[in-house]
Amino acid sequence: MSSIVKIEAVPSAEDEVFAKEARRLYSTMFGKLLEDDDETPSLICDRIFLGSAPDARNLEKLQRHHIKYVLNMTGSTSYPVDFFTVSGHSHIVLLTLDTHDEDNYDISSHFPVALDFIRKSLNTDDGSVLVHCAAGVSRSATIVAAYLIAAYHIGATEAVLRVNQARPCACPNIGFLQQLLRFERTGFKF
Repeated sequence: MSSIVKIEAVPSAEDEVFAKEARRLYSTMFGKLLEDDDETPSLICDRIFLGSAPDARNLEKLQRHHIKYVLNMTGSTSYPVDFFTVSGHSHIVLLTLDTHDEDNYDISSHFPVALDFIRKSLNTDDGSVLVHCAAGVSRSATIVAAYLIAAYHIGATEAVLRVNQARPCACPNIGFLQQLLRFERTGFKF
């Protein structure tokens, strides 16, 4: 009878630094809610909105904010892939990425495609971008923060706090915060 030995990776000093900073950031954001009179989706910066699946399905809001590009971070669970075409809004460009809001999920693997979609959408000069997940709290907030890091060459802490200031309920999970800190450290390389 052979015994199986499980070898666990020993966290590096850098991993420990990322984990400590992520816990600190998380504790500053956790538990805030949107107020009843808060406008959603939330404008984060010029032409980039962060919102929820209900925001993405609200055609009046999309029109009011001139949203022509939608980045759905929930997979196809929020609404059918042909939602905009069927509803008579085929001019809206949709990119759907299947992600999971779990601390150990590698959301950074989606950074290249997601950030490229946002960049190209903004370069068209003809509409705004909505990045959303189920509630507009963790997955989509992470993607918007990563975009701010790359586009404005700011640190992960500043990016996350900017997102949280514009959308008080935004609070990427601890694992996502660590990935944003690592993204900053790599010099915005994918």
